[in-house]
Amino acid sequence: MGWQVTPLPGAKTFDCNGLFGPQCQGIFPKWRHTFRATWNAPHNVQASVAWRYIGGAEYEKDSNQPTIGGSTTPDPIAHTVPAVNYMDVAVSWQIRPKLTLRGGINNILDTDPPLIENAIVGGANPNTYPVYDLLGRHFFVSISARF
Repeated sequence: MGWQVTPLPGAKTFDCNGLFGPQCQGIFPKWRHTFRATWNAPHNVQASVAWRYIGGAEYEKDSNQPTIGGSTTPDPIAHTVPAVNYMDVAVSWQIRPKLTLRGGINNILDTDPPLIENAIVGGANPNTYPVYDLLGRHFFVSISARF
């Protein structure tokens, strides 16, 4: 069971699991996960590292889906999106019982999202799929106080 789409009532349903393109209206990798490990360090400090994985996908017209697939000339280079890995780090320090300082870096390796040809997705904006970290590496800092 994947990402089932029925474009109109009574129309044939197709599965966008592992596909991307204009009919699927996005990118739907077969597998994604986030794995986080946290260390409770001395002095009320927590440090964590997270690994975010987004699996690859193929262009919907190259699939064997009867409604949207069946292309006879698939292009393995332009019609596939590779898997992407992101690494994040974060630190939290409870300075006092009601005062906490947090900070970290998301996408610490500054991994770029995959580039997808605009022509193969029907003129949409394929390189803005929100599944990916579009802004690259970014830092964050916050302080929380409870009264």
